[in-house]
Formats: sequence, C-alpha cells, structure tokens
Amino acid sequence: MFTIHTADLLCGRCSIEDLPHQSLMELLIVEIPDSSKVYEGDKMTGDDCCTWKGVFCKDGMVQRISWGFQFSPASVQINLCYVPASVTELTMHANYFCGKLEINALPRELRQLNLSINQFHGSISLVELPPNIMVVSIRKNDLSGSIDLRVLPPTMQSLSLEHNKLSGTIDLSNLPEGLLVLSLSDNCFGGPINMTKLPSTLSSMNLSSNKLTGEVKLRSMPIGLDVLSLQSNHLEGEVDLRYLPKDMDGMIHLSYNRLTGTVRMTRGMLMNVWLLGNQITEVCDENEKPLLSLNIHLTYSEI
Repeated sequence: MFTIHTADLLCGRCSIEDLPHQSLMELLIVEIPDSSKVYEGDKMTGDDCCTWKGVFCKDGMVQRISWGFQFSPASVQINLCYVPASVTELTMHANYFCGKLEINALPRELRQLNLSINQFHGSISLVELPPNIMVVSIRKNDLSGSIDLRVLPPTMQSLSLEHNKLSGTIDLSNLPEGLLVLSLSDNCFGGPINMTKLPSTLSSMNLSSNKLTGEVKLRSMPIGLDVLSLQSNHLEGEVDLRYLPKDMDGMIHLSYNRLTGTVRMTRGMLMNVWLLGNQITEVCDENEKPLLSLNIHLTYSEI
C-alpha cells in the first residue's frame, strides 16, 4: 500500500491516464491524515481499492466514489485530477477539503458531482464541466468570481452553488432545456434578472439572499415551476401576477425586498406568493378592483 509517496506528480489528465486505478486512488487520498478509514473493515484491503468503503467498481474499474462525511474535519488539499477517468459519480461532501477547484481535471465521463460543505476556493469555470454531466452540487464552499450559465452542458438537470461568494450578474437566457433545479442563493450576485426565457422543465429556482436589483417581471414562467425564491434581495417596483398561468400551483417568495405599491393578480390564481417585509399597499384583481386573497401573504399574522 502506498508505493507512491507523493502526490506532486504532473496533474494533467493525459499524463496520468496510464496509471493503474490502484495508484490513482492512493494518490487521491495520500494527503488525508485519516485516509485509512476507507479500507479498515471486514473484507477490505489497502491494496485493492475496489474493496474500499464507498468505492464501487465494475470489471476492476472504479465507477463511483461516495465519501460523504467520511474523514475527520481538517483543511486538507485534495487533487481531483487523480480521480480515475472511468468514474461517473463523485461524492465528497462534508470533508472540509480545500484548494483551488480545477474543474478541467474532473473525469470527462462524470455524470454526478457533489463537493458541498468543503473549503474549495477560487473561481469556477462552468464551460469546463464534463460534457455529459447531469447533477452538480458545490454548496457551502468559498468559491468566488463570476459564472456564465450560458455555457452549461445540455445534459445538466441540477446546479447547486448556494452559500459561496460568487458575484457578477446572472444571465438566464440560455439555460439547458432539461434543467430542473437551479440554486444560487446566499451569494453576492447583483444586477437585474430576465426570467422570460426559462426552460420549460424548470421546477425550482432559488436566487434568494443576493443583491439582485430591478423590477420583478413574471412573464412566460414555466407552468411546472413549483418554487421560485427571490427573497432577501434589492428588487423594487410593483408586482404583477396577472401573466402567471391561472392553474400554476406552487410558491413564489418575494419577501424582504424593496417592493412597493399594488399587487395585481388574477382571481382564482392558485400560486401562493410571499411578500413579507415589503411596502405593499393593496392587492387588486385583473379589473383593478381591491381583492382579499388567501394566496397573497403580506404579514407574519397570515402565516
């Protein structure tokens, strides 16, 4: 076990693909103080990574690595370039791994990635994601800089980057048509947002707790959108709900912004809208007649 004593090899995907999976897996964990946790147990051996805890192989090739909450909290740098190229699912959440997140070092066959609750820092280049990836969760890290959502792989179904330090504007004009979940809350994104070209498949979008500005324009919303979270931003102006499909059933969170004036809605609307902490003066129907609606939540007493 550990015939390779350093992880300081050239970390280019082409330069390491010829290494056996056993050597790659040893390099992957060599800097982790309690790395022995993954091979201490019945029928496990350090000399055969396919017997390790959370490692799943097929025909001797590593397919999945699942190491959530696996190691003791410690700021340990891990080089993801040593993840074998055959891996399609990589889960390493809640281990407090640190270092710069090199997206281009990930296996090109990767379909699911979970690196949440770690200490990865620096920018993240979404254009370098594996071409067929479907699920990415890198919540609660120290990522910074801007992101370009226009370059997401067409296979993407879920992207979760909340609780980082990402900034810049959010361009929602060219999201993958099959996207189901987009979560970018608790960052430092600013500027206005245009939600008129959201994919028809989108069921949940969370942009809360940022610094978004401008008006809220709820036109051309996907009818299957169950949750839209925009609370705790700097959005302003009046709220017009009349363009929402009447049978659209879900929740829109707009609390704690700078919204003012009249909320306009269609009678019989099913969508629940939360507007706590704003300066709303009245709710009117499509004919500008005052309306008392149980779907519009303005104060704590209505919860």
